[in-house]
Amino acid sequence: MNHEEPHVIAALVALCKQMDVRCVVQVGAEDGFEAAEIARATGGRAIAIEADERCFNHRADGVEFHTALIGATDCEAATFYRHVSFGLSSMLKRGDGGEEALELPQHRLDTFCAALDVRPDALVIDTEGTTLDVLKGATGILGGVRLIYAEVQTAEIRPGVSLLPDVEAWLTERGFVRREGLPAYYPGSQGNYTFWRLPQ
Repeated sequence: MNHEEPHVIAALVALCKQMDVRCVVQVGAEDGFEAAEIARATGGRAIAIEADERCFNHRADGVEFHTALIGATDCEAATFYRHVSFGLSSMLKRGDGGEEALELPQHRLDTFCAALDVRPDALVIDTEGTTLDVLKGATGILGGVRLIYAEVQTAEIRPGVSLLPDVEAWLTERGFVRREGLPAYYPGSQGNYTFWRLPQ
């Protein structure tokens, strides 16, 4: 499983404590480690959602783990490309010979959270290129969200990826501001960015 580096996790946890996060939902969670660390530090609730069912057997302690595909719409079948390497599965095809196409039900995050009676105040998103789709399916819960930590692309590494200017513009319209400094980091053609509603 791929996890954030310890200093990034420490910064993410510290920010969540500072913002009094009580419920975090992690989408594209793999084993849900990041959500588990946040919950452990804050005493809050951690929900991990991962479309690759293989990750269930590796789930972190302290998370409510769910196997589901999250996107912009609710539909009975959407294509999900499960990769042989954990952490590389996506709704966007890599075409590197290491993936198989599966047809899975897709859920809006709004629909999924309503079914679980979950009201997150923080989101962690790492869906290998579809962050904006996840956000567009979360407009109902977004009013209660104060912190978003998400992987976003700065170059079109594959057709259809969520590019930073589009994600930032969409979130800015909804009251979020990009926060500089850790836990955010930008190593190349994609990075992990932090967006928050400024504390009042």
